[in-house]
Amino acid sequence: MSNTQDGHRQTDIPTIVLIAMIAGYVAFFSIMTVRQHDALLTHVFDLGNVDQTLWNTVHGRPLHFTTQPAVGEHRMGMHVEPVLFGIALSYLVYPSPKVLLVLQTLALALGAVPLYAIARRRLGTPWSALAFPSAYLMSPALQATNLFEFHAVAFAPAFLLTAFYFMDQVTWPAETGAPPRKGLTGSWVLYGVFVLLALSCKEDISLIVILLGAYLALIRKHWLAGILTSIAGGIWFCTAVYAIIPHFRPSGSPFLAFYAGLGDNPATIAWNLLTQPQLFLTYVLSPENLRALGALLIPYAGLPLLGFPFWLLAGPSLGIDLLSNNPLMHRMERYHYAAPLIPVIVTAGIYGVDWLSRTLAARDARRRASAVQVLAILVVTCTLWYHYHRGFTPLARAFSWPEVSAHHQLIDRVVASIPADAVISAQANLFPHLSQRERAYLWPDPRDKEYVVLDVSDPSFWNRDGAQEGLKRDVGQEASFGWVLAEDGYLVLQKGAPLRPLPDEFYSFVRVDEATPRYAMTVDFGDAIRFLGFTPLYEREEEVRFRLYFEALRPTAKDYAITLYLIDAEGNVVGGTDRPQPALVWYPTSRWEQGETIEVIANTLPWWTGDKDTYAIALGVSESNDTWDVGARLPVRTQDSAWVTPVIDDGTLLQLMTVRRSWELHYPETVRRRYTPPEMAHATQASFAGKAELAGYTLRNARVHPGDTLEVILYWKATVRWESSYKVFVQLLSAEGQVVAQQDTVPGEGRFPTDNWLPGEYITDGHHLVVGEDTRAGHYHLIVGFYDPATMARLPVTGEPNIAPENHVVLDQEIEISNR
Repeated sequence: MSNTQDGHRQTDIPTIVLIAMIAGYVAFFSIMTVRQHDALLTHVFDLGNVDQTLWNTVHGRPLHFTTQPAVGEHRMGMHVEPVLFGIALSYLVYPSPKVLLVLQTLALALGAVPLYAIARRRLGTPWSALAFPSAYLMSPALQATNLFEFHAVAFAPAFLLTAFYFMDQVTWPAETGAPPRKGLTGSWVLYGVFVLLALSCKEDISLIVILLGAYLALIRKHWLAGILTSIAGGIWFCTAVYAIIPHFRPSGSPFLAFYAGLGDNPATIAWNLLTQPQLFLTYVLSPENLRALGALLIPYAGLPLLGFPFWLLAGPSLGIDLLSNNPLMHRMERYHYAAPLIPVIVTAGIYGVDWLSRTLAARDARRRASAVQVLAILVVTCTLWYHYHRGFTPLARAFSWPEVSAHHQLIDRVVASIPADAVISAQANLFPHLSQRERAYLWPDPRDKEYVVLDVSDPSFWNRDGAQEGLKRDVGQEASFGWVLAEDGYLVLQKGAPLRPLPDEFYSFVRVDEATPRYAMTVDFGDAIRFLGFTPLYEREEEVRFRLYFEALRPTAKDYAITLYLIDAEGNVVGGTDRPQPALVWYPTSRWEQGETIEVIANTLPWWTGDKDTYAIALGVSESNDTWDVGARLPVRTQDSAWVTPVIDDGTLLQLMTVRRSWELHYPETVRRRYTPPEMAHATQASFAGKAELAGYTLRNARVHPGDTLEVILYWKATVRWESSYKVFVQLLSAEGQVVAQQDTVPGEGRFPTDNWLPGEYITDGHHLVVGEDTRAGHYHLIVGFYDPATMARLPVTGEPNIAPENHVVLDQEIEISNR
């Protein structure tokens, strides 16, 4: 085979790899976004309202929607997105929100094509050029845009990147040395077409286009093209912001309120930022904004910064996000706000590699190729490393696949129960399944409607401010609406339907056939309620929610309060839920029947853990609605568990799990019970009344000074179930038998009471004894034992006589105390 043929083969393989990457991305994220929709994880904002907008458009009501009463009933009162007219054509073929999700995925993925073309043209080597489309497709910010509902601005990256490619083609010499083309070429025409397409995605894209024109004129020296580009961007910005939006909403854009501290219109905001640079720095250098900048730069190894001045094109869009008083707009990897920024940042990264490699190579082509390869490897390495911590694919540490349950599949029956032309008001996550109608509102919109559609079991429907309690009262007392479907937590209320009690099948979302917890256990709260385990429910940076499983041990007429508590890193109880969880609103413990399995989703959480690196969640059951009444709580007793279950707050709270935050995400730290001997410095053989054995101990410091803390770790092995909680005493004795330091505590610093030990398990029990300042130098020894705090009686000990006298064990490691 000739060298020429080999060259073609080498060139084609990277292109095939690119096509495979794009196809894989489209397949994976199309399936994932559609599955999110099937799992009721899409919402009115913005999949539902765009679906309604497009459905109304193809039914003769252009861009009509009814979900934003403050904006009006035309979408251009909120955003100017002419591209929606083109997207609406798909509804002539298959009108479904799932089409929008697939089209959005395809549009984002296709941005990799012009990006690869730019990189290949600038960097010269096809394999190195693949680094940038790879980083683009693996960027958590891009994937977040893809997964968060549907937005027209998600089409902008592909259009902008294509415009950048054609601009580069006609204004920058290729690696072959061929000069850029002059005059009105096909590339200039295509550049203009894709600039216009980008402008159609959202009104603020015009700000990028204005700066793109300035860049063309001032940096690339194509004055006419640059001036025309800036004029087009400026005209579109003024038309959209000062004519179209006010026409449909006379008070102007509703989003200007996000910048109230900077001015009341775009011109004033821009002037204040130019004349008060310290104001700009105060906003931009906040911790959340620095994290946002990191999300944009780290996947590309920070190389976009070297692509100056091209990255300045991102300035307006970056300012829109970072200067907003809406905290959601700073979260680049949760929402869609990075969409206009990504094409500028990644293109600047290519320009940065181009500049740096030329600078390092000093016109040596071979050295430059090597530099490009090294920088490409750096980009891929940073991309994969960052994706592991923050990404949305199976390569990411926190990846989770949306689960579609039988409950979710019931939505089809719910939708079928409502006439297609009825005016409805629906819960946010149900709205996209009901939005294809002329008028549909977001519950609890006060406007007149014929049907209300809710799912009280959904984890996103909190009982914050008593929302579920108020709904329950309305369902039972509001005569204007009665239920026509009530099943598994779903409620379809019809205006004028008779008022009647909810049927038994409505409560099936609480009563389940069997418990399926990720962390199974059997823990009794008093003699009334048995806890069967829990499953944590993670949603990226949001607070961890929990699916809890219970059963009633006996019939009870009481409505027990089931409460979650927040525990800080020091073990202090710092928060507690103060409202009943939704399941308990509808099916309180007084209705539980003996033996039935109860599922409670705990989603109404009053705390914020964003300032905590480590915290824990505990569970309590109380006879009182007072979260802090320790005396009213039922005692905790573990019957069986593969997991370590600390019990805190005087034996009234069961600690479910410790959570460690890493990269702003939540990761559990659960520990299995140990049934094999742990590593220890000293082994012993001593039995305490046949209840437990002291298996050994470890001394952290056998030589101490007065004022120091002596740390000893005891390792117990439980041999039988204990009926009550005993305390451990650890005493430091002088040669004369005088106690010079002592600690008495429930094992595990109060977290592992003996009546929660399971036979055969090993318990690690740390103790800290403070040596008094007036303690004399000399040799001392430690003794340990158990006593009943109710009677103060010690447990008898059996073992070797020299270490196990009548009611304690003498540790054989001598302690030396010396003066400082």
